[in-house]
Amino acid sequence: MQNTEDNPLGIYGTKSYFTECFKFSIMNNLFNEHPDSLKNIYNDLLTEVTVIAENQESKQRYLINLNKAYSNIRTELAGEKEEETLFELVLQ
Repeated sequence: MQNTEDNPLGIYGTKSYFTECFKFSIMNNLFNEHPDSLKNIYNDLLTEVTVIAENQESKQRYLINLNKAYSNIRTELAGEKEEETLFELVLQ
């Protein structure tokens, strides 16, 4: 995805960008014969972040936003708060 304001998902790496990616994937799952799990979508985005991030600071910021978006989506869908992720534990 491009890091431009023309991108319909928003500016790359923001929490809203990742939230929109999850929502887009979830909606596409409604029409797929073999839908992806939320965890698979998360893992795909995690891989994307590691490839796209220009430096460690960007990567860390993107990962924090990805984890926040993942947590929010899980809460919206299932009403559950996930325990602290390994990434959050490493940052402490």
